[in-house]
Amino acid sequence: TTEIYTLSLHDALPIFYAGGSPGIVAGVTQVNVQIPSGLTAGAVAVSVQVGSVSTQPGVTIAVSGK
Repeated sequence: TTEIYTLSLHDALPIFYAGGSPGIVAGVTQVNVQIPSGLTAGAVAVSVQVGSVSTQPGVTIAVSGK
């Protein structure tokens, strides 16, 4: 089965890796992306979609200032 991963953070970001995370419990998926420069510092909403299933609302990443 091929899984298609998309990630939304204002615009789609390139995904460098999406898959299992060694050393973490089964079922956890690690997603590696490059966050674009120029984002305002603070909590930034992010969503990940695999097929037709998306992350729950309210997921954020912390962005630090320059």
